[in-house]
Amino acid sequence: MADLHVGVAQTYATFADASAASADGDTFIFHPGTYAAAVVIPHDNQTITTSQDGAVAIDGGSTPGAITLTHKDNFILGLPGDGPYLTVDSTANCVLHYGGDGFTVQDCTLISTSTNDVNFCVHLSSGGSGGTGAFTFRRLKLRGPAAYSLYRSSGMWFNINYSTCVFTCEDLDFARCYAAIDNRAAPMEFNRITVTGGYGTNPHTGIGFSGKGVVNTVKNSKFWDLSRAFVGQAGAKPPVVLNCTLDDNAEHFDVRVALTSTIQNCTLTNGAVDFYPTTVLTNCLLWNITGTAYTQTDCVAGTVSPYVDASTQDYQLFVGSEAVDIGVLLTGIVDFDYDGVARPQGAAPDAGAYEYEATGVGGTSSWNGAAGLSFWNGLTPSSWNGV
Repeated sequence: MADLHVGVAQTYATFADASAASADGDTFIFHPGTYAAAVVIPHDNQTITTSQDGAVAIDGGSTPGAITLTHKDNFILGLPGDGPYLTVDSTANCVLHYGGDGFTVQDCTLISTSTNDVNFCVHLSSGGSGGTGAFTFRRLKLRGPAAYSLYRSSGMWFNINYSTCVFTCEDLDFARCYAAIDNRAAPMEFNRITVTGGYGTNPHTGIGFSGKGVVNTVKNSKFWDLSRAFVGQAGAKPPVVLNCTLDDNAEHFDVRVALTSTIQNCTLTNGAVDFYPTTVLTNCLLWNITGTAYTQTDCVAGTVSPYVDASTQDYQLFVGSEAVDIGVLLTGIVDFDYDGVARPQGAAPDAGAYEYEATGVGGTSSWNGAAGLSFWNGLTPSSWNGV
């Protein structure tokens, strides 16, 4: 297992040179600079990372994948914390997976400027001979092009048929792109994600579900400024949505499947819903909501916005918010909030992605064990380098 250094004045000037000399288990260390070439990881158990002393960009241009994975147990690792990040840029797919077994992508910025519906920031397919194992996506910023449409410019496309897959999807920030889920055998859970779009100019979906075999879960997450935050296609299993904040979306939910969706401990504000009549909202805060009929159990009809300042996407709860203590305990399922604060802080869990703390002190995030979300470097997700 060797470290192969790539870059100016390094052992290997290009990735192609390093790849030709590599073997199973090697690590490719990219030094600061922009690498205008597609990368195909050639062996199992190999890692792409950075020298951690400057920004690294891999630009795949119009090739099918800026980074292509066909082997097993590969890693694409940027730099956690407040340092420079690994950016993967493409007019097609940033990370293209086809056939290989499990892999990890974390601490990276993925930007796909494609405007068609076959290219994505992460394109995951179980075609070919593989598609099993553990797939981990953690602390990623995913960006689509400036111009996009409802069914295009996806941040992630999961097309999975193998029940032996295990997924970890947490701390993901989507803008101008969305997650399209067509997994038919392996359930997925999204934890602490943000999705925002700009529905006033372009239609945009948060998460679309079309897989017919499994139920997927989304928790401790935030969705705003979207045409539709959740979409369930005909025949799809409806999602389980727990402790999420949905604000200022044209439609929070467009779930028209003849199955009962589970929506619990959420805040739904400034938007519409279009549910199948069997949908039940439980222990939710609703304010300024329109839409089709649905059943409510132990929900609160808010009289004011429950947030500190929705205009700046500060979705923390203010003192006396009607979303405080209205939730139900989901022990072992939702034990912490978006910031890593333990639930509950009061008599019961709060609705939405954040748990109100009387002290106003953030908890310890699972991101690198740092207090609060230090990965964001004190910035809101949308302010990352203006991207």
